[in-house]
Amino acid sequence: MVVFLSIAVNRLGVPRQDLESVKKFYTDILGMDVEGNVACFGRARLNCQGSMAIEFLPSDGPDHRGADAYWKIGLGLPDVNAAVKVLNKKGIDVAPGAQFRRGGCEVGFLTHMTDNVGYTIELLQDTFEQNFKPVPAVDAPLACLAPKVGQLTLRVSDIGRSLEFYRDTLGMKLLCWYDVGGMFSLYFLAFTEDASPDSDPTAQVNREWTYSRPYTTLELQVAPGGKGGPTCTAAPGSIGWQGMVVGVSDLDAAKSCLASRGLATAAGLPYASGSDLEVKDPDGYNIWLRPAGVHGAATSGG
Repeated sequence: MVVFLSIAVNRLGVPRQDLESVKKFYTDILGMDVEGNVACFGRARLNCQGSMAIEFLPSDGPDHRGADAYWKIGLGLPDVNAAVKVLNKKGIDVAPGAQFRRGGCEVGFLTHMTDNVGYTIELLQDTFEQNFKPVPAVDAPLACLAPKVGQLTLRVSDIGRSLEFYRDTLGMKLLCWYDVGGMFSLYFLAFTEDASPDSDPTAQVNREWTYSRPYTTLELQVAPGGKGGPTCTAAPGSIGWQGMVVGVSDLDAAKSCLASRGLATAAGLPYASGSDLEVKDPDGYNIWLRPAGVHGAATSGG
């Protein structure tokens, strides 16, 4: 039985007074659907990997948005500059996309912006600039019919420990990784059975293929050589990144699997018919495990 199924929800603490305006930003500007305090392209899924939802948690502080553990979400788009034009017309300050390369490494065609409370959002094109084929823009918030949250990007201190946890314990697949000109390395993992075009995870062809997946990938940034200093995380209940929800097929099976690797779990967030389990990754990041059969899966207390 497959136990761990999806990265379902990214949890962001926001100033309480900004809760309604941030939900409006994600609906009116980005085109997400909002139910309660949860925004998503379509519907969040616990039973298989789709486009991750974002849960906004109203907080009275302290403000820990500067904690460096969390970097961004990336929105995967077929045409970044078509989306930029639409966003600019709505008064959003975002520069045109450009092909980012460093030290001979092709990273991607991208640009960055922030939401109305300061969280970074990357717009990442499915293809490199040289492989881009124009398609007619559509009348939609991001100029396409099927945008997705393509990446949840975290900074980690030791990629060996992180791969042991996310790949070897949770069962995520490493789709690709590459060094960005000696600045840092990026590793992309997902809950999927899809096979990359090249069995070598460092092959350049795997990058565009990874970016074009219709589901969210976990992007881990690490210092050159795979190890760096400790990361700083936001305190529980603060304004800042509060962790992620992972869908599981069975909570008891998840607890047993984690215990077999020496990982402790604790009772986590309440929901209508029970409560999540909480586990921490090697950097101490909060992961809430929620069974796939829960109705209204994206919502939680806390």
